[in-house]
Amino acid sequence: VTDTATTEIYTLLHTLSLHDALPILGIGTDFNHGSGIPGYVDASDSMNVTLGLLRRGYSESDISKIWGGNFLRVWREAERIGSSELSH
Repeated sequence: VTDTATTEIYTLLHTLSLHDALPILGIGTDFNHGSGIPGYVDASDSMNVTLGLLRRGYSESDISKIWGGNFLRVWREAERIGSSELSH
């Protein structure tokens, strides 16, 4: 089985291996007309990244964090802090 979006997957794996990046790493699909990444032409290739991570042993929970869960967690925390500062 070969991966399309291989460059994207190897970049993610490299980042994860160098740092304890899972709690902070996030990717998105803001690629409407080509990302410049071989094998990742546009958002329709996102499933290939997900499949590549699953094949390499990442759990659905880990992948959910990478695909937006970390961003949402940080966003909610920023909103919470912003709201508490406004009320003081």
